[in-house]
Amino acid sequence: MTLFNGLLCISGDQLGCDAVMHAQDVSGRWHRSPRLAADPTLRPKDSFSWDMALGVQLYVVKTGDRASLQRWLAWVESSRPCLVETPLDGKKYCLVRGWPRWCTDDTEGGCSAKPQNLATLIRTIDALGLQLPPAAEDVPPTGIIGDILRKLQDQAREANAALSLGRLLEKSRNLQPSILLMDSLANEPGFSRHLAGVEILLSRRLGLGSEEVNIAATVLALKEKNNPFFQYLWEGPSERVRQLLLSIAPKTQAQLPMSKRDWAWQRTDTEQAWKSSNLWDFQFAGRLVTQLP
Repeated sequence: MTLFNGLLCISGDQLGCDAVMHAQDVSGRWHRSPRLAADPTLRPKDSFSWDMALGVQLYVVKTGDRASLQRWLAWVESSRPCLVETPLDGKKYCLVRGWPRWCTDDTEGGCSAKPQNLATLIRTIDALGLQLPPAAEDVPPTGIIGDILRKLQDQAREANAALSLGRLLEKSRNLQPSILLMDSLANEPGFSRHLAGVEILLSRRLGLGSEEVNIAATVLALKEKNNPFFQYLWEGPSERVRQLLLSIAPKTQAQLPMSKRDWAWQRTDTEQAWKSSNLWDFQFAGRLVTQLP
């Protein structure tokens, strides 16, 4: 999945970087994996989420592939749902679009952009020097129908821009450090708490470490003392963190998990998810704890 591949990528694993790159299609849309990008019918619903978008940002930070992220921003803007449309000459044209979304096939509530998502994304955009996409408008046809549509678009332009991705991102500037700190305190144990950890890692790799980011890392580490990823975010690649990782890592063929189905660091300590690790989580953490601080 694109989140975990992005984490592998930022840790220095080229396979992770390649997987994120190939999860984007020619339209700019990103999918959960290269397999699903090649055949979207394999997952026709909830084809993306904010979790995956964090993986995309980690990939771009590591590879410098700004053009792919710029294409994705344009796709997100153009994929806003239509709120007001007008029929002209047998066709329907959208005049006012609604709230941005990361996918258009939502059934779980994971596609719609949330304020904390926007606050993180604008930090990435600004740090990478990307451009905010202009508010999407339908391309007018030629002739008198096009002239009519242009006049209608002029009248609806401010309403259409009100909920545009660019406008909402602008309003989200400077909110992320405080939101990240609150997320570290309030997010539920498990994958939600793990996402706060991913955002801490992203902030630091963007060169945006701060007191709030450090406090958030401390909070996560104190909440889950046996999670090597959280402990790494707190104190870096220390000997203590390396030994913690080694203490739960499989060391023999017999210790390899029978069911390799999970990313252990997104689960609580009490779940002992490393016993069903897919082993890529150990690859990720092992690379982190052997890098220079």
